[in-house]
Amino acid sequence: MVQLGLGVTQRGRLQPRIFRMDFNRPAEHHQASKTFWLLAAGACLAAFALRMYQLATPALRWDEGWTIAHGALPWPEVVRIAALEWHPPLFYLLYKLWQSLVGVNVLTARYLAVLAGVLTVPLASIAARAWTSDRRVAAAAALCNAALPLLVYYGQVNRMYAWTPVGVLLATWALLRATEKRTWVRAVGAGIATAFALYFLYYTIWPLLALYLYAGSEESQIGNRLASCSDHVIIGGV
Repeated sequence: MVQLGLGVTQRGRLQPRIFRMDFNRPAEHHQASKTFWLLAAGACLAAFALRMYQLATPALRWDEGWTIAHGALPWPEVVRIAALEWHPPLFYLLYKLWQSLVGVNVLTARYLAVLAGVLTVPLASIAARAWTSDRRVAAAAALCNAALPLLVYYGQVNRMYAWTPVGVLLATWALLRATEKRTWVRAVGAGIATAFALYFLYYTIWPLLALYLYAGSEESQIGNRLASCSDHVIIGGV
């Protein structure tokens, strides 16, 4: 649509000008948003289907049995024994709660990993969207996390590995939000998300370190604030 109006020249004089008005842009934006959400929903369904396929078929592995044994212990014993091994206690505490609610069999034991694998898909999309502001990148991240063979494999294993990407992606999103806007609420949220990832698997220190270096390179002041908050949260948990 074309509309006639008045414009101002560099000398301050008024002169007629033609302005083009595009009323199709809101419709195009709505259609792109609808397509994005359909792709994200489809990726979640695909992730669930891939992880549920023959979920109960393989026999329980030794380390999966170790997890189930943790779930049968009293709460104080779960924390004590988890403190003696290589892995942090958060997953064992989560599984202890899960096992007390649903009982013990191959399907229910591994279903907690399935939930983590499906949750990874929207978190990957949200983190990618926060990082790039591009729906196409966010949709690609969701689809990749739904079908990546390594994530599908660990999404069927009753261990903490399926929850590791959940913690890292949550920390990524929280860090990006805190970098974007300086508030103590967002900084504390980033620290809690960082502790959440670390207490699932200690080796997440490496991707988290890269994220904090990125945040610090974006702006040193917010990076120092994030590091300080995360240190307090982690030390408090110890």
